[in-house]
Amino acid sequence: MEIYFSEEIIMDIHIRLPVQSLLRFKCASNFWKTLTSDPYFKLCIPSNHKPHRYVILCCCDGLCLLWSYGGAGYLLWNPSTNESVQLPEHGYPYTTRATPSTYRLAFDSINDDYKILKIDNKGSSTSFNKIFALKSGCWRNIGNHCRGFVNNVCGEEDSLAFVRGAFHWIGKDNLSRHFMISLNISNEVYGEISLPEGICNIHGSQICLERDISVLQGMLCAYRTHLSPRDCTFKLWVMKDYGVKESWTELFSIRGPELYQNIGLQMVKCYSTSVCTKMRG
Repeated sequence: MEIYFSEEIIMDIHIRLPVQSLLRFKCASNFWKTLTSDPYFKLCIPSNHKPHRYVILCCCDGLCLLWSYGGAGYLLWNPSTNESVQLPEHGYPYTTRATPSTYRLAFDSINDDYKILKIDNKGSSTSFNKIFALKSGCWRNIGNHCRGFVNNVCGEEDSLAFVRGAFHWIGKDNLSRHFMISLNISNEVYGEISLPEGICNIHGSQICLERDISVLQGMLCAYRTHLSPRDCTFKLWVMKDYGVKESWTELFSIRGPELYQNIGLQMVKCYSTSVCTKMRG
């Protein structure tokens, strides 16, 4: 027997959901798309700050970290309640176009706290990453990895993959060897995870256009796009057992002349959406 809910009940349920869920539900049916397109669900600027030019740096659990060019600085914003908290400054969020900063917001379940990680992409091996804990209300420098490294992420939030209570991203040591860095969000201790062999092996006249990691169905994944004289190739691997190098499995490889740099995250998201659709079907 089918169960029907009135529009008022469905509306009451939807307004309690985080923004990411609302955007997904727009694809569920025409009725839900129309419902969530109602002006009531439209996002507006934080009510307790004057209008400025805002940039969304990262999101987690319906919370958004914003940067305002108009002087308000960093804001942690809840779009559902339209409330925001101004965070202390630590410097401009983008150093130069060549070395932008990447941010990631995550929940620390051990300490019951939200934390923000900020790293400078492709910066000096002597530069320090920063972390912000909402409870303490301040930014802190965190020590570097024992090997010393240069951050090598693409500048997207998803490049700081969050799995098993830790941030993950690709670094490069002083000998130009790539490896995956992990940073436990609770004790703020660095670790290291091996990358799949194929992601670093570039032969002959091949040129690596991008090399990065993300999250796929709750598992770490790694991808690479490289250019050869004839075409481009995109490869995707997934780590089925966390921390076990031997569990890296190549999911697929795509070759074609129309592939381009920064296609990696789009391919991961498309594959994830396809898998979810098949599971629902």
